Amino acid sequence: MARDCAVITHGHPSGYWSAAYLAALVHDLARGIPIASAVDNADALLADRKGNEEMVAILGRVRKLSTKGTPDMKTIESLGAGWVGEEALAIALLCAWTCDLSQPRALEEALWRSAAHSGDSDSTAAITGNLLGAMQGASALPTRWLEKLELRDVVERIARHLHQTWIMGREPDSHGYPAA
Repeated sequence: MARDCAVITHGHPSGYWSAAYLAALVHDLARGIPIASAVDNADALLADRKGNEEMVAILGRVRKLSTKGTPDMKTIESLGAGWVGEEALAIALLCAWTCDLSQPRALEEALWRSAAHSGDSDSTAAITGNLLGAMQGASALPTRWLEKLELRDVVERIARHLHQTWIMGREPDSHGYPAA
């Protein structure tokens, strides 16, 4: 579904395959699958797709870089500026994959790192947030960030309902939403 939606706005295969790859990662991470296994699963889904060459190449680089620990800005920027789908995904994946969640402030630092480069930093930080959020949930975010979130109750309700429907397999809860 993510690929089909991305085809509408991203005619290049790396644009729509990066959307599909991200969806596959989030799907697995939200179910508690470790990030390395989620990457393996997404790689398997991408493997035989037409036009996957750029994605496969950059994801191979991410895999190698992830073994070297926390990336510096030069390493992050070696993946590109994030203006195209495969680069944005690669930067975000590297920042999320190398985030040592056992360390205090690691999530916060990974999010800042994903946004501190000179390219499309809002996109790369948003994608990193999706990955880390799927892994840890909102409770892992600094309280001071959550306190400033506009319409927090609405965002949390929608997130909870999406999780219950798409991850837990429950019927959608239509209460509290305007009629279509």
